Amino acid sequence: MNIKRLCEIDFWRKHHANALGRPDNLHFQHCFTDLFDLTPSVYDGVAIVDIGCGPLGSLEWADKAKLRVGLDPLADKYLALGADNHKMSYIKGSAELVPFASNSFDIVSCFNALDHVDDPECALGEMSRICRPGGRILLIVETNHPPTATEPHTLAVPQILASVGKMAKVEKEIVLKLRNDGDIYASISDQRLETDLSAQGIACISLRA
Repeated sequence: MNIKRLCEIDFWRKHHANALGRPDNLHFQHCFTDLFDLTPSVYDGVAIVDIGCGPLGSLEWADKAKLRVGLDPLADKYLALGADNHKMSYIKGSAELVPFASNSFDIVSCFNALDHVDDPECALGEMSRICRPGGRILLIVETNHPPTATEPHTLAVPQILASVGKMAKVEKEIVLKLRNDGDIYASISDQRLETDLSAQGIACISLRA
């Protein structure tokens, strides 16, 4: 396992052990619905995949979906930590080589993970490939942050929009302020818009394939 993966799993073990194995994690629902002006019913009877899902049950709330899958290179490690208690499926795989056929999913999400992958452009291409025509791709990406061992890519809003514009039509695009404590999901709940696109922030982008 490379240093990035080791740092990732160490993070989850140290900082989120109390949340692992929970039956649901309802704060994720807001990210999939209200943030992108979608209702929970949009997820009824559809196939969803969350790329770079982490171990906290990001799709547990979507209990009316036809299929809900989390893809992560550390999926097997997450299961050993307690994610095997979740009802969503976890599959080990990389964002650059997604182990699904083209047009497999109605909704493809990637929250707080695009700056973690090895090749963001390739990962976005794979998301587009597995999304069915007319489906949605939902992105939440921390922008303009200094590179770290687990987040090696410093992505800017214009760069992200230029990449996703090749894939699908942008339905919604906002940038939120990042709190001083760096908490991504708390920052999303705050809903404070960031107008300085050179500042460290959180890009939230909805695409229609």
